Amino acid sequence: MRRTAGFTVTEVVVATGLFSLAVAITMRLFVGALHHTKAGTSQASMVHRAMLARQRIMHYVQQCQAVCAMSDWDLVIWMPDRTRQMLRFCDGDSNVLTVADNCILYDPVPDTAGEEQVLCWDVSPIGDTPIFVTSEKAPRYVTVRFHLGDSVAGDERRYATGPGYQGVELRFSVVPRNIGRIYQ
Repeated sequence: MRRTAGFTVTEVVVATGLFSLAVAITMRLFVGALHHTKAGTSQASMVHRAMLARQRIMHYVQQCQAVCAMSDWDLVIWMPDRTRQMLRFCDGDSNVLTVADNCILYDPVPDTAGEEQVLCWDVSPIGDTPIFVTSEKAPRYVTVRFHLGDSVAGDERRYATGPGYQGVELRFSVVPRNIGRIYQ
C-alpha cells in the first residue's frame, strides 16, 4: 500500500498545539506590554499635571506680597493692593486617602462663593505633613508638599496602573516677589 501525500492526525494535533502555545505566549507578552504602556502613560500624565500645578501655585504666591498658612490646608495670600486671596486643599468626602475628589483650589475672592478655580485634582497630603507651611522664623515664604496621583488605598482601577502608589510627590518652597510690609 502506498502512502499518499499529507499529514497524519497526530502531526496535525501536535502542530496545532504548538501553534496555540506560540499564540498564547505572544498574546500574554502583548497584553503585558499594553499594560506597561498604559501605566507609563498614566505616570507621564501625572508628572505633567504636577508640573502644571507647581507652576500655578508658584505664580499665585510669587505675585503676592505676603503669605500665611491659616491651617494645614489653607494658605492666605495678601496681594499688593491689600486684597486677600486663598489657596485651599479641598477634600470632598472627608477622607484624604480617596483622592478622586481631592483638589487644590485658588480662590481670588474668599468671601464670595463660586469664584474658585481648581488648580489640580487627585491630591493627597504626604503622610501626616501639612500641605501649606509658613515658618515663624521666616514667614515670607511658604513650603508646599502634596502627592498627586492615586492613593495608598488603591485607585489602581481608576488609573489602570495596577496595584501600587502611582503618582508624583511635590515638595517646593516659594517666596513672594512683591515683598513688603502690610499695615493693618
